[in-house]
Amino acid sequence: MRRLIVAASFVLAACGRTPSAPSTTPSAPLTPVAAADFSGLWTGSFRLTSCAGDRHCGILMGTTRTFTLRLRQSGSQVQGLFTQSIYAADVAGEVLKDGTVLVSGSAPAANTMDGSMRVTGLALRATPTRALEGTVAYETEPSAPAIGVEFRTTISGDVVSITRSDLQTFAAAVDGTWSGRFAVRSCVPPARSLYCYPYGDQEMVNLELSLTRSGDAVTGTFGSGSNRVPVSGRISGSSISLSGESLVSGGTTVIRVSAWNGSVDGFGRMRGTFRFDFGYPSGAPTLGESAAAELWQVVKIP
Repeated sequence: MRRLIVAASFVLAACGRTPSAPSTTPSAPLTPVAAADFSGLWTGSFRLTSCAGDRHCGILMGTTRTFTLRLRQSGSQVQGLFTQSIYAADVAGEVLKDGTVLVSGSAPAANTMDGSMRVTGLALRATPTRALEGTVAYETEPSAPAIGVEFRTTISGDVVSITRSDLQTFAAAVDGTWSGRFAVRSCVPPARSLYCYPYGDQEMVNLELSLTRSGDAVTGTFGSGSNRVPVSGRISGSSISLSGESLVSGGTTVIRVSAWNGSVDGFGRMRGTFRFDFGYPSGAPTLGESAAAELWQVVKIP
C-alpha cells in the first residue's frame, strides 16, 4: 500500500510540471554586403572572345584591345567614361551585393558623318588584390557614308590585365596628351574658292593636343593630320583658352587655331569650341577655309 502511494505521488508530481520550451539559438541579423569601391582610373586590356559584323572578325578573335574606365562612385551607384579606340562613352551602373558592378552607356555620333558606340555590358568584379576581372561588350555603328562598306560590329571579351590609379589627381592636371575628334560645324572658303579645304562642312577630324601648364599659363601643340600648330593660352579653374599660328611650306601656307573656349571635367575630358583657319597662299588665299569646330569626345591619355 505504501508503495502505491509513493508511486502515485511521483506520477502526480511529474504530471504537474510545466513542459519546458525547446531551446533555440537566435538568428544572427542579416548584414548587408558592403559595396565594393570601383572609383578610379582603370587602364587595361581585354581579349576578344566574340566578334560579329566586322569583315576581319576571323583574324581579330583572340587579339587584345586596350581601354580605360574612369569611374566615380556614390554608394552603390557609379558613373564615368569608358574609352576604346576613338570613342569615349558616358556610362553608369550599379554595384550589386555580390561585389559585381554592371555598367552600360553610349558614345553618340556628332553628326551623320560620325560613327557611334553603345556599351551593352561591362560586368566587373573586384578581386581580393583590388584589381578588376570580368567582361567587356559593346557595339559600334558606322557613319552614314560608310554604310555598305562598314557594318554594325559587336565585340565582347575578357579582361586580361588592368591597373588602377587616382582619377582625381589625373583629371586635375591639364598637362599631358589629349586625343579625340572635332566636328566642323560650319565653314567658309576663301572668296575665290567654292570649296572648304582641307576639311569640309560636318567632317570629322582626329586631333591630338599636347599641353604643359606653368601657373595659369598653358603652352603646347595642336595636331590634326599632318598639320601642327604651336598654341598658348590660359587656364582658370576648369576653363581653358588657346590660340596659335603656324606658317608651313616655306611660309606659303598659314594654319591658325583661335577662339578656343574649352572646359575640362573630373573624368579627364575636354569639351568646347574653336576656330580653324587654313589659307594658301598665306597672303591672299585662294584655297582654304575658316571653320567653326566643336571638340568631340576629347580625353586625356593616361
